[in-house]
Amino acid sequence: NIFLRAALISNRKLIASQQSNPSARLTLNAAEFLLGERLQFAVEEHLSQVCLLLSVFARSTGKLQDSITLLGRCVTGPNGLAYGEGLAHWQAIVIRRSMVKRTHVLF
Repeated sequence: NIFLRAALISNRKLIASQQSNPSARLTLNAAEFLLGERLQFAVEEHLSQVCLLLSVFARSTGKLQDSITLLGRCVTGPNGLAYGEGLAHWQAIVIRRSMVKRTHVLF
């Protein structure tokens, strides 16, 4: 099962976090993970001090123990906290003041 954990961070402190439901749509040979639900945060602080850390995990169950493996993560946020597509996504959200769907590469 693949799932996403989103963490809203301000000044290196966790403000809020949400976790998606597991998705069984991803296969071992797939290059994309499609999140089929919305994760929403209300940002009340100044937007230049807040970033969103998106982490994708795989959960496997075995006979002896369950394990969770980090597949990758990306950061969306303002200049100085994010770069590239993460920065461009954040700027689009700030301009539109609404949800903006984007695809991100995980690192």
